Amino acid sequence: MKRNFCKNLALATGSFVLAVGVLGGGIVFATASESNHKTATVNGKSYKYFADIQDGHKSLRAGTYVGLTSGSTQAGLMGALPRVYDSNDYLYSSAKEWRYSGERTVGMNVPTFAEHNGSYYSYGKVKLYNGNTYNTYYTYKSPIMTLEDGSKSTLSYTSMTPENNQVVNINDASTSLDNSEYKVNSNGETYGSGLQEATLGVAPDLIKARGSNGALGYVRSKDLEPEAANNPEEAIKKQKEKQKNKDTKKIPLYEVDGKTVIGEFVLESVNTEDIVETEETPGE
Repeated sequence: MKRNFCKNLALATGSFVLAVGVLGGGIVFATASESNHKTATVNGKSYKYFADIQDGHKSLRAGTYVGLTSGSTQAGLMGALPRVYDSNDYLYSSAKEWRYSGERTVGMNVPTFAEHNGSYYSYGKVKLYNGNTYNTYYTYKSPIMTLEDGSKSTLSYTSMTPENNQVVNINDASTSLDNSEYKVNSNGETYGSGLQEATLGVAPDLIKARGSNGALGYVRSKDLEPEAANNPEEAIKKQKEKQKNKDTKKIPLYEVDGKTVIGEFVLESVNTEDIVETEETPGE
């Protein structure tokens, strides 16, 4: 799939190197908005992470950021899995694989994209190494951004909940959904929004999603969730292997029964040139 956010331009800023997007030889000053930030301290290192969304040329870039605020860098220390949802909480796009940090990476923003007209928000997952394995964390939802013809974008900080028609704060994922439990279909499988995983501690068997043909349905969480590494060494090895295969992955889109196929959902490979990284300057 063609991307309209181009390669990175590295600019020295103090003791770090900050990569920013460029388009047509010039720096892109895109309209962008971030979710509220979250923080975590794991194995003596401190981190922050958030979701953001920005407009580009005929697409929206939905990024998941994770970065060190204190502590030393290490290859594979952090991981990010970006996802973008429409304003009715249907999954629109997800990365095919986890993306892990490099040896000198202080922070990274890993994207997926929305390319059809509509209103979307960014919401991702991050992994932080605890010395034995990875802890998984969830960002807040970014503000909603609308993609229209001519790449005209507008921001909205509220969302209408389909279930009860109430206005909710888009930065609080828990307020827009009934997080008491998942619904169960006739086959005994749970179904609902992928957003509920953060509060219920486990994803439903079937996650509501918008297929590549525009159909609304469900994807199986086991099909959607990429294989995760257990440690930094394994993370870097897996990442190198997956970078050799940049093909998309197609998974079935079902009706709520989890059996009737009504379309497909496409998982995108993360292109290295789309990632925005902050790195330590060698020698610092």
